[in-house]
Amino acid sequence: MDRESGYGRRHLQRGTGRGTHTGPYGGVPATGKPVEVRDSAIWHFREGKVTEIFTLKDQFGFLKQIEYLPESVHAA
Repeated sequence: MDRESGYGRRHLQRGTGRGTHTGPYGGVPATGKPVEVRDSAIWHFREGKVTEIFTLKDQFGFLKQIEYLPESVHAA
């Protein structure tokens, strides 16, 4: 967990996962490359219970790290 904070009914989390690309992913065979993926989540609560969770993972960055996308490709 890189950062965590709460605002009333919302709870925000940001983290980074690290590992090795050891199995196929989206048709890309294992590369053995180290990877790092950033992840963010917004949790919504009502009456003390989770009602929604929105997550966002940096798939674009991951695909560049396993060389599915070339370094010359940039996000908008």
